[in-house]
Amino acid sequence: MDTKYKSLFLCGFRTMGKATLGHKVAEEMGWEFIKMDDEITKRASQNETELTKSGTYWQRFRQMETDLLNELLERTNIVVSAGSGVGVNHIIKENTSESFGHIQARLLKQHQDVCVVILDAPTYVIADRIKREEMEQSITHPILDETRARHMQTELDKQQLSDADKKESLVNEIVADAIEVLELRRPLYEQISSFQIDTGSSAIEHTVKRIVAILKGQ
Repeated sequence: MDTKYKSLFLCGFRTMGKATLGHKVAEEMGWEFIKMDDEITKRASQNETELTKSGTYWQRFRQMETDLLNELLERTNIVVSAGSGVGVNHIIKENTSESFGHIQARLLKQHQDVCVVILDAPTYVIADRIKREEMEQSITHPILDETRARHMQTELDKQQLSDADKKESLVNEIVADAIEVLELRRPLYEQISSFQIDTGSSAIEHTVKRIVAILKGQ
């Protein structure tokens, strides 16, 4: 299939449907699908919570993410579901004054033959999706702000709560943290791509067609 781009990176915050849409676009294009977070945890033999020490230390994860991004940008015929912090996170690389997000954004912009599509949705939709997702899972996602994560860990250790109440408190904090970070990241997402799609209400099939059309340069 003739395309304008050699690969596709779907970027954006959590619960935007990057993996679901990515799988379908990959099938449509006959390309390989890769989910960055899954590849990182596979290589580390640890899940994201373990890798980041429950969100209190993001250095190793962000370095692995940057290394993987470098690899994937050189490949062709792939659809990538990027982690929500790719190109926009605020974690400063140790011994530098530059964030991993800035480093990753620069890498993405250097590859003009790579298509980057940003997926977004209304804030209230994202908050609701994250809360439902976290309550249904046995392992929660780590808090994105390291200071907040350390404070929450201390508070949970001090409080005498049941497991259910402890999880609800943690999930509420995860949602609050996520929405604050989302508002900081939105303008940064806009800087890494001119292609932005709202997945708040659009049907999956319609969104897939739009992305395929972008890849074809239509």
